Amino acid sequence: MFPCADAALGRAAYFGAQREVVVPLGLSYLQAMLDITKIYFFIFGAITLGGAIQGAMKGSMISLGAGGALAALILAGGFLIATKTNLALILALVGAIGVAGKFIPDFLKKGHALWPAGTLATLSVVSIVLTILAFAKK
Repeated sequence: MFPCADAALGRAAYFGAQREVVVPLGLSYLQAMLDITKIYFFIFGAITLGGAIQGAMKGSMISLGAGGALAALILAGGFLIATKTNLALILALVGAIGVAGKFIPDFLKKGHALWPAGTLATLSVVSIVLTILAFAKK
């Protein structure tokens, strides 16, 4: 514990030592965060595209169009994150919000079905949180 005098308030306060984040290979914390986010976007985009294809195989061309477009936004975010970080995060966030807007209500209405509503709702919420954290670390 380190004592710190707060002159403006005329009292002493104690602050604990900050935790150190260890990042492998000498990467910065931001770079490590963006690398994790990039991998997540690729996985989430591929699963979303798989769901769109499955919907098309069951006869829903709307699923293919909407799911394919949202998956394309998420995958574009993964591809662009190294060079155009802000654009990539915005694209992936828009895609994740679109997936969440479709599947969270479905998950809550249709008796908590695991696939596709439960899986895609969960993945979209994680993606939104991860994207917001990446924006906050910039």
